[in-house]
Amino acid sequence: MLDFNLAGTSLKTDISKVFDLAVIGAGPAGLTAALYSGRYRLKTLLIEKKLVCGGQLATINSLENYPGFSEPVSGGRIAREMERQVIKSDVQILTAQVNNVDFSGEIKEIATSKGLIKAKALVISAGATPRMLGVAGEKENIGKGVSYCATCDGHLYIDKTIAVVGGGNTALEETITLTKYAKKIFLIHRRGEFRADKILQEKVRAIPKIEFILDTAVEGIDFSSENGKNVLINTKGKKRNLEVDGIFIFVGILPNSEIFEGSLKLKDGFIVTDEEMKTNIEGIFAAGDIRLKSLRQITTAVSDGAVAAFSAKNYLTEKNL
Repeated sequence: MLDFNLAGTSLKTDISKVFDLAVIGAGPAGLTAALYSGRYRLKTLLIEKKLVCGGQLATINSLENYPGFSEPVSGGRIAREMERQVIKSDVQILTAQVNNVDFSGEIKEIATSKGLIKAKALVISAGATPRMLGVAGEKENIGKGVSYCATCDGHLYIDKTIAVVGGGNTALEETITLTKYAKKIFLIHRRGEFRADKILQEKVRAIPKIEFILDTAVEGIDFSSENGKNVLINTKGKKRNLEVDGIFIFVGILPNSEIFEGSLKLKDGFIVTDEEMKTNIEGIFAAGDIRLKSLRQITTAVSDGAVAAFSAKNYLTEKNL
């Protein structure tokens, strides 16, 4: 028996038994899949490597486009409420790292840091991680001025000057969050126009402390003490150093799909599914940011999770498992 703590409650789960459904990843897609699975009265295990559920949702300081909230709400609050619902549905949650998977048999095997998990069906909702720029000095300065999370690190830059890189919804949303801390923000985007929703563009353009640097690429980051803190930028062939105290990078995501290479059909690293969240292997479903799709929002992740659980239930019924 394994002991683990969840929301201050001591629980136990016997991983030697075969679960009806295992869910990898406790972001909004995984939490929703587990919730629906529990309500279907399937014996369900939700596996999450972090101590806190929610994935990237838990790092969002202010969320304005989630249905049902007329005022901004924190992603952490939504994640906590989702987690409470999952617990009430008799779903077991295990904090563990998934190291390997074996989909060769009818019973799926998941090797974790806490032991071997066996399940009749599986929903993969392992999410994604921020994409790096891949420029000189970036990797060396992570945690030393380079960040990928405004909620996590914004408080370190009170009354300081920072740069934000990116042009999508996430970049602009995080820029708005950072205005609560920084006195000056350079918003850098490689194109001449942002890709973000127009309403977000209108909001950032109305904030005086934000300066826009468009048609510009970041080519290097030098935060060494002897040179101060500079970001090398290139605007249509004209290079210059931008002096800042830190830089936040929001240029996309990379799916956490490495362990599924060779066993599942992937495209650009994302798991390929149909509209029922079915992968190329029977009994394996995928949901959320790890899945190949055109729109990645919390609402679409929740939808994916609900559909994946429904499809898993139907699969178990049809197979008489």
